[in-house]
Amino acid sequence: QFPGFNVATFASQVFPSALSILAIGFNAPGLQKWGATFQDPGHAFIAGCVMLLVLGAIAIVGTKAVNRFMLWAFVIAMLGFLIVAGLFLFNSQQDFARSFNAANPVTYAAVIRAAAKAGYHPGYSWQATLGALPYMALLYWGFTWAVYPGGELKSASKTIRSSVLGALALGTVMLLVIWLLILKAIGWDFLNAIAYLFYINPKANPISTPPLINLYAAYLSHNAVLDVIMAVSFIAWSCLIVIAYFMVLSRVIFALSFDRILPTALSNVNERTNSPVNAVLLSIVGVVAVFAISEFSTLLGVFSNSTLGLAIVYVFVS
Repeated sequence: QFPGFNVATFASQVFPSALSILAIGFNAPGLQKWGATFQDPGHAFIAGCVMLLVLGAIAIVGTKAVNRFMLWAFVIAMLGFLIVAGLFLFNSQQDFARSFNAANPVTYAAVIRAAAKAGYHPGYSWQATLGALPYMALLYWGFTWAVYPGGELKSASKTIRSSVLGALALGTVMLLVIWLLILKAIGWDFLNAIAYLFYINPKANPISTPPLINLYAAYLSHNAVLDVIMAVSFIAWSCLIVIAYFMVLSRVIFALSFDRILPTALSNVNERTNSPVNAVLLSIVGVVAVFAISEFSTLLGVFSNSTLGLAIVYVFVS
């Protein structure tokens, strides 16, 4: 469920937004039009499967290859984050509105009016907050899951604690900082209006691109090199999440196979790469299956409800 949702987010939102960022940087509207095609489930499914095949191949090569990939992907992702934060820090809402108006067929103010006309009402809702929790959980859970491949780490008893607590602290600081900067540079009313139009009432949405922060930062950069880094970093964040799931899922499958709960063939380890190849392959198949369900059916709503229940239990027992 968790990795399938993240792949679906990559295919239908992150990848199209990355193309839109490149379209802004190189003044290539064709890239933005291409990105819009991934709102079609079939196109999104193809993009997600390509991602899964690439990351699955890296996971099959072995833990060292995964570690190297994750290190460089993290460096690129953090570089993109710092660029985004800097652009929001040194620009105002007026700067964003001017840049947005110049790059789109509608204005900043027109987006807010369109949302109001479509039924958006500012304010706070407990129902909406609870409804969003499963998706937040699916996107941000995982900082404790380093324990699954922990047996393959050097000095695991020391590194696990520091990595888990460090990831939690860094993630909290990053989320708070970028949220405050987004409010400063983009504005509360516009953020809520564009999110309402994209997710709740897409027929009234004058803009086809997903409302994601790297795309908003691209309006402010006016620099193709920065736009490329932000686009690649956006993809890097998604790759980091999904390949980490492969490490988790394959090790759980391996353990169940080793205990004879699953077929013993799933615990076979490649002598050259020291990777449980069959377990990784089964992980890929499982993620593709959930990804397909999320793209071609409405069962994701059932999954989100179960995730909400799991989130509540997780909070009380942690």
